[in-house]
Amino acid sequence: MNNSFRNIPFLLLFFAAGIFSVQSQTVIPGMDVIDSKAMLKTVQTLSAPEMEGRQPGSPGYERAVSFMVESFETLGLQQAGEDGFLQHVPAEYVAIAETPELFIIDGQSNPQAYSIGSDFVCRGLTGFGNVTAPVVFCGYGISEPAAGYDDYAGIDVKGKIVLVFKQNPDWKLEGLDLTNKYNRYRANVAAAHGAVALLMVSTPLSKDPQKPIGSLMDGDGKYDINMPQIHVSIDVAEDFLEGSVINLKSLQAQIDSLKRPHSLALTSSAHIIIQGEYVAEKTSDNVVALLPGSDPELSKQYIVISAHLDHVGMQGAGLVFPGANDNASGSAAVLQLARAFVKSAIEPRMSVLFVLYTGEEQGLVGSDYFAQHLPFPPEQITAAFNLDCIAYGDSIQVGGGKSNPVLWNIARTQDSLNARRMIKSTWGGGGADLTALFNKGVPGLYFASRYSYTHLHLPSDTPETLNPALYQEMVRLVYRVTRIVSDGDYEREKVK
Repeated sequence: MNNSFRNIPFLLLFFAAGIFSVQSQTVIPGMDVIDSKAMLKTVQTLSAPEMEGRQPGSPGYERAVSFMVESFETLGLQQAGEDGFLQHVPAEYVAIAETPELFIIDGQSNPQAYSIGSDFVCRGLTGFGNVTAPVVFCGYGISEPAAGYDDYAGIDVKGKIVLVFKQNPDWKLEGLDLTNKYNRYRANVAAAHGAVALLMVSTPLSKDPQKPIGSLMDGDGKYDINMPQIHVSIDVAEDFLEGSVINLKSLQAQIDSLKRPHSLALTSSAHIIIQGEYVAEKTSDNVVALLPGSDPELSKQYIVISAHLDHVGMQGAGLVFPGANDNASGSAAVLQLARAFVKSAIEPRMSVLFVLYTGEEQGLVGSDYFAQHLPFPPEQITAAFNLDCIAYGDSIQVGGGKSNPVLWNIARTQDSLNARRMIKSTWGGGGADLTALFNKGVPGLYFASRYSYTHLHLPSDTPETLNPALYQEMVRLVYRVTRIVSDGDYEREKVK
């Protein structure tokens, strides 16, 4: 049978019930459940101080997991994890105790203290220590002498604190491979040259230099418990450079233009105090809940609706990252979508799996684990929809269109008939937590809001900053697309 006719009884029911509004917006059974007030209430819960920024492995994250499990249980969803609703996922864990401290000592006055959260933050997987030492600037913190580039050549950093650019350079040199060389690489390189701590600063010539942000993304390599890692603001970095013959912008410009190091000892010292605990492998959890399909055949096919539940945690008692948009918004939407399906008068014909991932902020740890431990073959997943940072900004963007054009056009058509807030721009591949399933050949769409990252990984990512109208339309679009796919009106396409 032609798929275009398969949904006629479904549509006739809508007409008979008079459910097309004067604004031509289709109102599907269960749609009224997707309400921004209800979702924001969940966002408030997930981003509250007692959730401690939802760092994987933390007591706060486990409270968030318990809340979501209880919510899925209340809806009557089936357990679909390896342990009830849970998949236990190993992840690195650092708990930063008390409040970290950073001081500058310039030899002319008393040490100046900086404020955590605005002047500096610790890297989420920092090492620990109580150190006072001179500061040395070492460019991008790269030491690859075999490739002809070494920021540590000819400079003594033994017993010193190293200041480096946080990002990799935009330029390339033949043989210089910086793939996966993130903060842990820089920390290990600094330690190998005898440094006792690492300060990182965003490149000042970037279009929009990054503020000090909370982050658990550390890259590959061995964890060094004795190497404190701090991200400082550009203003703080300039304080350390005061008294030198060059400023931070000039240093970057010189290194970038010549593609040669320009490292130098500074006239200032720093005092750093970071205390805490490191666990190499601590258990965190994905949450997996199932709504079985109503059709005897189609129920053997699955739709995955997912979001990551984790965020970047807290640092001592003085700094909590709420993570309202990133990604309490996506997690709350997954729960509300489950509510809409359960309360709808029409059950989905396909089975729907609602998944909340851990460890996205550490490098897609939870979604990788889920893809490697699927409860059924990936061929049985008709489509996967991931929601990440969906409630701040001005419009809807949907990734995956270049790899799954048929699926993307369903979303585009539904938006054009309703809210008209989806932009044309898209991308190929999966993106973040959709990547692992994409790599297994699963068609999928990645839902996000445009201009969503103003408060990314900052203490200011709070519920009050969110856009309720955009949020509601975003999740209603996901619901419409899922309804079409779950009714069998989408033939699984081969991803490109």
